[in-house]
Amino acid sequence: MQLHDTMFDQYNGFAINTENILCAASLCKDRVVLPYTGDLPPQFDGYCTPEVRMVVKPGDVRLQLVAYQGKSSVRAILDADHKEIVDVLDKFFQDVGCGTTGLSPFWEGTWFAHYIDWKRLQQKVAA
Repeated sequence: MQLHDTMFDQYNGFAINTENILCAASLCKDRVVLPYTGDLPPQFDGYCTPEVRMVVKPGDVRLQLVAYQGKSSVRAILDADHKEIVDVLDKFFQDVGCGTTGLSPFWEGTWFAHYIDWKRLQQKVAA
């Protein structure tokens, strides 16, 4: 996964390793928010507690790297390919229904259903 260059920030291909995204439990009950333990780009200097936030929709998965400094935060969009997304979300949802995702039951079902729909759509597009 690479940080997406924007008009305001140039990350020069800075990549994060999916192995550093901890897929144990979401930090939030209603969104997929996973701790990140890897290196951060220079624009994130002084910020801590990085996390990867994911919005999973049937036609789209959006990822964002976020870190905090007191009450302020810094964010960067992540560009990820199909395999990288599947690697992370398959690990995260591997025990869905067992109460291990950290999500409330309603949101676990919602995000998992969206993920399955997204995977099916990706398979149709690839065929």
